[in-house]
Amino acid sequence: MILELSDEEYDLLVHLLSTHDREMIVETRHTSSREFKEKLKAEQATVEALLERLDAMKMAA
Repeated sequence: MILELSDEEYDLLVHLLSTHDREMIVETRHTSSREFKEKLKAEQATVEALLERLDAMKMAA
């Protein structure tokens, strides 16, 4: 899949993912359900991987 973004769209996407990532850290700390905590950690790992890929794509451009 190929996704083309303007600089403004790229910046917004990175901002939204970064904000969500920080919120996930707080949410993970405050949840008491082990299953939900594991789900949040997996989602956070995916968000962090996306941010890394976006950063690598920006550097290559």
